[in-house]
Amino acid sequence: MEIPEARSKKIFTEKQIMLAAFLGGPVPIGILFFKNFVRVGKEKLAYMTLATSIIFTLLLFTSMFLQPESVLSRIPSFLFAAFYSGIVYLLYRTYLTKEVIQAFVEGAIRGSNWAVAGVTSLGLVLTLVLFFGLDLFLPTSEFTGDYLRFDKNRIYYNKQDDTESKLQLVSTRLYDMGYFDYQSLGEVKFEKSDDHFLLTIPFNSDYWESEEEMELVMITSQLLGFEFGQPVKIVLYDYTLSGGKITKIFDP
Repeated sequence: MEIPEARSKKIFTEKQIMLAAFLGGPVPIGILFFKNFVRVGKEKLAYMTLATSIIFTLLLFTSMFLQPESVLSRIPSFLFAAFYSGIVYLLYRTYLTKEVIQAFVEGAIRGSNWAVAGVTSLGLVLTLVLFFGLDLFLPTSEFTGDYLRFDKNRIYYNKQDDTESKLQLVSTRLYDMGYFDYQSLGEVKFEKSDDHFLLTIPFNSDYWESEEEMELVMITSQLLGFEFGQPVKIVLYDYTLSGGKITKIFDP
């Protein structure tokens, strides 16, 4: 026998929430679980889940935003989807399966796929807003201090080193090397160090084994050293997935 109140309940299934998580990230998980928990009478758990999903989303994306691009590029995108799907599976099977089955027995109906699509779209919009907000309020460079901009690229330097007059030539060599271009953001630091100059470059370590790439770096070091009348040491650096810093030094 159907219970009239139950017929007005719309419950989202595990597959619907998993699909929303796969397409929209962690935000739809919190929203859809919130709706389900409220509709099966678990209001306290509903608000706890929503609050946890918000905090988790903020921490996850802040952490991702602060990681070097080369580290993020090594993480397969399907791992995030698998992680979200695992969360959905554990939460649903632990806290909802029994209650959802009972709700359907009493006459509840499945939530609309259009509603799932709407929540997924909302999740994508909120994710974009979050990224723009993080871009405004979090530091985007590992380097600090003064810099000159060349197109979208930046060369950081110390004014007391009296290196500013040399930055135009440094940028020219970086364009020749292919590290700087006219579309994306590239950042380096150029400074004076005792009897030589030091050019520090974030550089994806996947290319360190490329003879062609490393030859361009060495040629850049030699050309700048010849033009400045002093050696120019180039230090390439990157990070491992565990967060450790690795370097490769070109010392002519």
